Amino acid sequence: MIWEDHGELFQRCQKNPILTVEDWPYQAHSVFNPAAAIVNSITLLMVRVEDHRGFSHFTMARSKNGIEGWEIDSQPTFVADPVNYS
Repeated sequence: MIWEDHGELFQRCQKNPILTVEDWPYQAHSVFNPAAAIVNSITLLMVRVEDHRGFSHFTMARSKNGIEGWEIDSQPTFVADPVNYS
């Protein structure tokens, strides 16, 4: 057998979801499952955010422990470009 089960690869945090639209520093309609990485011992999330027009953009969020104390960029990190990308 190539894969040996050593238990859960990921465990869902008891505080789930850890980020919601109420946490956002600017108006947003929804926040979605982010991409996650650990960079220099900081949990870095690239969160897809939908604005009230229905356009999505990406915003970065950072935390020392990946559960709380999130620092969320005050503006979208990568803005929507609906003219060039529909």
